[in-house]
Amino acid sequence: MQLNLYNERQSQFTGSLRAFDEDIQRYKSSMAAADSNNALLKQQLEIAKQVEAMREKLYKLQSGSQLTYLDSQVVRMRTEKDFQDNANHLVELKHFLASTQAQRQVFIDGWHRQVLEELAKAKSEASALSENLTKAVRMNDLVVLTAPRTASSSTSPSGRSDRCCRKPSRC
Repeated sequence: MQLNLYNERQSQFTGSLRAFDEDIQRYKSSMAAADSNNALLKQQLEIAKQVEAMREKLYKLQSGSQLTYLDSQVVRMRTEKDFQDNANHLVELKHFLASTQAQRQVFIDGWHRQVLEELAKAKSEASALSENLTKAVRMNDLVVLTAPRTASSSTSPSGRSDRCCRKPSRC
């Protein structure tokens, strides 16, 4: 029974740790993807800024239309927004990762605390049982029943005289 309880608790512990570890790994993977997207979006933003600057120059020289210049501004602003959203998502993932790692550690600490409390309780109960056993053994040693024997009579409790013969097997 104790082995089954131990195996069940161990399975629960490892299962919970596995779930935390999977969440942590998922956040790390998402952070790596967000980092990669961040680098690409940064490049796209630089290109969009260059295109916008060129179209602005052409518009001011009256070689380009205001529509293409405004379109380049829209593309730059959209790219900036995507870049900022991705950066915010990366920060959010870092917070989730830190939170999950903290929850994992709290779970481990709580588990260890619970096991230590149960161990202390079991030791206390074992000590109390040991004391009770020692008291019971002492009490048993003190309580010895002996038949009373009077000094004036030499008859045994069965009514036979101890003097009838010297060999008890003949009596």
